[in-house]
Amino acid sequence: MSLKQRLVSGIFWSFLNLFLVRGASFFSTILLARLLTPEDFGLLGMIVVFMGIGTTLVNSGLSHSLIRSQKLSQSELSTILFTNLAFSIIIYLIIFFLAPLIADFYNQDILISIIRIYCLGFIVSATSTVQSAVLTRDLNFKKVTQYQIPATILSVSAGIYLAYQGYAVWSLVWMFLINQIVRSAVFWYKSDWRVVLVYDFDVVKHHLGFGYKLMLSSLLNTGFSNIYNILLGKYYPLSVLGFYERSRAFQHYIVSTMTDIISNVSYPLLSRMQEDREKLVRSFRKINAVAFFIICPVMLGLSVLAAPLFNFVLGPNWNEAVPYFQLLCAGAIWYPLHFLNISLLKVLGRSDLFLKIEILKVILVAVVLLICFKYGVKGLLYSTIISSTLAVYINTYYTNKLVGYGALKQIRDLLPYLVLSIISVGIIRCLSLLTLNYNLFLQLIVPSFAGAFFYIIVSYALKLEAIMEALGLLKNIDL
Repeated sequence: MSLKQRLVSGIFWSFLNLFLVRGASFFSTILLARLLTPEDFGLLGMIVVFMGIGTTLVNSGLSHSLIRSQKLSQSELSTILFTNLAFSIIIYLIIFFLAPLIADFYNQDILISIIRIYCLGFIVSATSTVQSAVLTRDLNFKKVTQYQIPATILSVSAGIYLAYQGYAVWSLVWMFLINQIVRSAVFWYKSDWRVVLVYDFDVVKHHLGFGYKLMLSSLLNTGFSNIYNILLGKYYPLSVLGFYERSRAFQHYIVSTMTDIISNVSYPLLSRMQEDREKLVRSFRKINAVAFFIICPVMLGLSVLAAPLFNFVLGPNWNEAVPYFQLLCAGAIWYPLHFLNISLLKVLGRSDLFLKIEILKVILVAVVLLICFKYGVKGLLYSTIISSTLAVYINTYYTNKLVGYGALKQIRDLLPYLVLSIISVGIIRCLSLLTLNYNLFLQLIVPSFAGAFFYIIVSYALKLEAIMEALGLLKNIDL
């Protein structure tokens, strides 16, 4: 199979993985939202930051280093596996003993047992990171998707059953753990690779040389992206954190799924172009355009349709989450620029610059938060929009220095999609007002279909680059 065919096949199977496999888990949480309370989700939201930090420390950036490696040996893979396992056990023990302090901070004693059981996922997940990284490196998303289906089916079924049986927040905890256990078991069973009892310190030194900076960067990013959970959990009622957590999970699933479909394939693909800068920039520019072409109108459209969407999907008990979701969606339109520009630095092996960018963004977020915190929950939410917009210039700074494709050039290329998205969303807004007296399904379908139809037709009529690239890829799908 040619590289182009592998690329298109990778996009297709990555699409299935993220929309079907991950989507099944996501939509199960929607069903669980009807069975559980905002307080249950708030409890889980309190430990998201610790789970994120633990996962980052476990991976240590080693997976990204494996993906960009040109050749991999058996001893190299085994060494990385042992390193990940060692990190996972150490991190789990640290969090195990910190659990009472975390529970005291939030004044929620139940968090002690939740943290100690939920975070066992660190160790389980670490056992299959090597197999997953190798398949991603080889653009073999077909196997990645197929291997995750059993874990999704079993964990979702278990979560829903436990929720019906009245296990409350524990249904979410066990759903996560079952998913990790089954997923790792399937990856080991299906993988042709078997571990060998070898540990090479030179291998660790080589991969950590690239990976530790990514790890530190991810730690900063994870800590400050979850600072809102910490502040809301500490200073506001538990239900407020529950509303925010569901809104963020809903928004993040949509935007990250669409971006991941592209980035999961583009990272290993662009890694093969490291030595050809002209080709690399040309490909990056197209990927950037396609990502923004898809994500910008979707996120703006969801912001406009938030009220009927939440009523239809989650039920009236979650209406208070609507303004949270609207503001989070508005700030998410720049997500592909953030993610893809950072990915380009990883492709170029400049994890040192990756770390500098994260430090600058931490300072930015801290300053904006200090200004907005006094304005309450909405002030915190508006700070996400301000931070996301300003961070575009930070994330693209080194892209400009290294390959001459900075913020102004990127925004100029993406401006037609932004303008067209705003016009399309205006149509959606007008139609949503006209359909207020109809049922929720029609309030969603009529405006969204009309807005999408206008956006696609006009994009095609103007021969915008992104839609032509997307159509070209669809013609080359080879299953």
